[in-house]
Amino acid sequence: MGEVIYLQQPSQSDLLQPKQALGSLAGQENMLSEAEVKRLETIRDSIEDLLNMVAGVRRDPEAVALAAGRFGIMRMVQLHGREATLAFANCCADTAEMASDMFPSDMFPGDKFPDDTFPDGKFPG
Repeated sequence: MGEVIYLQQPSQSDLLQPKQALGSLAGQENMLSEAEVKRLETIRDSIEDLLNMVAGVRRDPEAVALAAGRFGIMRMVQLHGREATLAFANCCADTAEMASDMFPSDMFPGDKFPDDTFPDGKFPG
């Protein structure tokens, strides 16, 4: 879902004027090569597929989201600090809200589990 979000340490003035800060992020599209963007998108999509699968198998998308979010936030704080992590989380929340406004019923197709998803109660394979 969405595009690669670049992390940067916002200046104090960016925090006071978030619209200008977001505008300056838009000009950073060439920071990564096309191959690197593709690699990151593949990783992101693969992780999302795995999480959707586990949410379906466990029939508990909330628990999976909480576990994944906890892991991601704690690791991001270690790697980039609290401020950048919270800015990233806000960008993700904004993207999710925009997507749900545009595609209300298609947001998370893995959240709908028909009773016959796994008839024998076991994940195939």
